[in-house]
Amino acid sequence: MDALSVCPTDRRAVRRCALGALIAAAYEITNDFNRAHDIAIRAVRPLYGSATLVNVNDVRGHATVLALLDEVVAAMKRRLLQGTEALCSSGSGHRLR
Repeated sequence: MDALSVCPTDRRAVRRCALGALIAAAYEITNDFNRAHDIAIRAVRPLYGSATLVNVNDVRGHATVLALLDEVVAAMKRRLLQGTEALCSSGSGHRLR
């Protein structure tokens, strides 16, 4: 069976590369292809570029892609926690009564 290439946001897509999956997920939220593409690229940018994600997907396989995305999520969590700690230590955070 010959595969037909389609845009990652196309409803006919049945399989996607890692970057295509991120674009499709972001598109479901934004319903805007350009914003979805930008969000997908920025999602991995804290640690990797989109070319790295595509290369890992093509050369090293799904398990390595998942490990890479786990690293990105962990880095984002660390950044969020550091931001929260900085906000709380500055005294500008909200207080509960």
